[in-house]
Amino acid sequence: MVAVTADVAMGLPSPQVSDDREAMGVVLYGLRRFLAGEVIDEQLYEDLEAVHGEYAHPGPHLVTAIAARFRTAITTFVEIVPYVGQPCPVDEMLRLIYVSVEHPHPDDASGHPRRLALAILSILDLMGEAASWRALP
Repeated sequence: MVAVTADVAMGLPSPQVSDDREAMGVVLYGLRRFLAGEVIDEQLYEDLEAVHGEYAHPGPHLVTAIAARFRTAITTFVEIVPYVGQPCPVDEMLRLIYVSVEHPHPDDASGHPRRLALAILSILDLMGEAASWRALP
């Protein structure tokens, strides 16, 4: 990060500012997709594969770490999905929130990340192209 003093900032060229709502909408959509790209990354897909892949059988040490990463992703989903996916998938978002606040019994610890993964996958599916981290800038 670079700090700019007030006297230096005064000397910088002033860009033209637009109040065009369509242009602002495009910029806002791009920023929201950028935020989606912060959470929908390769690590998320690797975690989903570790939980729901063909040979998925994560060990107890991985279950806790994956569930924590899923909860972090869910926090961001709650903030951006209503704006990126139109119309907002209310039922799926509520399911995602309800599953994320569960505190499973230790015997069910491996099932909890699977339920989180299913809820996340349903949101990603509804987001479509916006959920593709490779397509994001």
